[in-house]
Amino acid sequence: MKRCIFIIGAVMIATSLSANPYYSKATGIILRGSYWQTDSDGSTVSVHNRGFSSSVDIDSYGGSITFFSRTSDRIFVECSLGGSARVHTVGTSFFDEEVNVDGIAPFVFGIQYILLSGETHSAMQPYLVGGGGPYWESLVTVNEQGLFDEEVSIHTRLYPGVYLGGGTHFMASNTFFLNFDMRYHFVNFDPGQRHSGFQFSMGFGFIWGSYSS
Repeated sequence: MKRCIFIIGAVMIATSLSANPYYSKATGIILRGSYWQTDSDGSTVSVHNRGFSSSVDIDSYGGSITFFSRTSDRIFVECSLGGSARVHTVGTSFFDEEVNVDGIAPFVFGIQYILLSGETHSAMQPYLVGGGGPYWESLVTVNEQGLFDEEVSIHTRLYPGVYLGGGTHFMASNTFFLNFDMRYHFVNFDPGQRHSGFQFSMGFGFIWGSYSS
């Protein structure tokens, strides 16, 4: 086991010290899965059964897609579209159920600042990020009574907001990298708004094109 850990560590160090293609690329895309920690107590998926009634709670999970383009040696501009939703269902009988979905979908623009220069030759690329844009909130309630009676209500609202955070890229090849990201969203510029909170994400991306300073 120790030998295996040593080999993995040696490979990572060797990769980090190898030539870094990140600084010669111009454009990229990142796909992430995320957990959005808002006003709930931790990350939970819970199921409760009491006789003929049952309830299911799924906390705020989601994902995003980000496009980014280099404007200088250390600065990228990014555009992200994502979504996260909390789901709560209550069933009082075999045919009666109420489903509540509380979602938020940010469409934001920002700046990504790479902390290390290209002279470090590191595959690990930590960064700071910040930006803002519109946040689309949606509340969906589906109420089923019996086999044929169903009521659906949808309420939406658009908020402005900003985000601040950081993360790191790990270059696994000339064009493919892994990404780990954490940022805090201030929805409606209010930390007390129920969707304001930390977003923890991980994913992968591709970078291509050529850039010269």
